[in-house]
Amino acid sequence: MSTMNQINFDYNDKHYCLEYTPESIKQMEAAGFSINDFSDKPQTRIEQLWAGAFLAHNRKTSNNVMKELYGKMKDKETLVTTLLEMYNVTLSNLMPDEDDEGNVEWTATT
Repeated sequence: MSTMNQINFDYNDKHYCLEYTPESIKQMEAAGFSINDFSDKPQTRIEQLWAGAFLAHNRKTSNNVMKELYGKMKDKETLVTTLLEMYNVTLSNLMPDEDDEGNVEWTATT
């Protein structure tokens, strides 16, 4: 199963590409988003997760339009699961475990 990096759709003659980038995740975190309390505050975190996906390519989309779009989305459970997967993939790409030649080796001492 391949991981998804983007959600694309058209609505009212406008194309939307939802995606998370390291910069958009930083912006989400600065605005209070925390994946760690997702189960304690699901409504708030789902709204933030949805809005954060617009930051990379559709930054100027108003909150009202984002809410309207979310309200019209089919299969919201799969949508939210996909958004969470996309968010986690972006985070994991920040810390790749690759053995690329030229990487700096480091050690920790006490």
